[in-house]
Amino acid sequence: MTTNANIKRNSIFIDPTNELNDKLNTFDSIMAETFGDEIAYIKHELWSENVSFTSVKLTDGDYIGFRVSAKTVRDDTYNASKEHLRKAFRAFGIEMPYWMYR
Repeated sequence: MTTNANIKRNSIFIDPTNELNDKLNTFDSIMAETFGDEIAYIKHELWSENVSFTSVKLTDGDYIGFRVSAKTVRDDTYNASKEHLRKAFRAFGIEMPYWMYR
């Protein structure tokens, strides 16, 4: 298994499970298809071998955070336009909050 290249290495490195690593690779592919050249970087910070806190920074400064596990992708934090959030949420099938429909 080749570990996902966007995993942030720190002094206490945790190896992801094969399932999480596969999900992170899929996540990166979906983000690339959704945002293309708008992505400044994707950073996966492992909380455990099963969970990643993932940051996606866009070139215009927008930021979207996710919690990624082998089973789910959930929104976590964000400072982004409604348009960027809609694109990201739709890409992962995340239910959009009511305020995004206004």
